Amino acid sequence: MDFDNLLYLNEDKINTIFVLTTRWGAYFGGINVFNYEMCRTLGEKYKNKQIYCFVNEANENELQDAIQNNIQLVPIPDYKDVNIKNYSNKENLFPDIIIGHDIFTGEIANKCKNNIKNSISAVILHHAYHLYGALKGKSGEETDNKKILQREIL
Repeated sequence: MDFDNLLYLNEDKINTIFVLTTRWGAYFGGINVFNYEMCRTLGEKYKNKQIYCFVNEANENELQDAIQNNIQLVPIPDYKDVNIKNYSNKENLFPDIIIGHDIFTGEIANKCKNNIKNSISAVILHHAYHLYGALKGKSGEETDNKKILQREIL
C-alpha cells in the first residue's frame, strides 16, 4: 500500500496516528492481523511519527513488541467506550488521523474525529457481509443490518 500518497506521511501534515483495534497481534483473526501488520509497517517506515494503538488489553510481551515497532499500545478495557478526546487532552496528544476498522471500531473513529478539531478519520473496509453472510449461517436480516451499519460508517 502506498501510505505516502494516501496519508501524506512524508510531509509534516500528519504527525500523530491513533489506531483503534481490539487486540495486538493475531487475536480474533484477520482484523487484528491486518491492524497489527499495518501498525508495524507504519512504525517501521515512519519513525518520526507518533503511532498509538488502542486495544482492549495488552500483556507485557505485546507492549514490548509494539515498542520495538515504534508503536505505543494503550490498553483500554472496553474499546467501544474509548474517549480519545479525554486521552488526548490528558497526554497533550492530538491525533491527526484516527483509524478504525469496519463495523468494529470504524464508528468509534468517526465519533472521535467529530470531537477533536482538525483530525480526520479513516475506516478500513474489511468484510462484504452481503456476499458471504449466508455462507456463515447468518440470517438475511442480520446480514442486511450489518451491511446497513457498514454503509453508515463508511
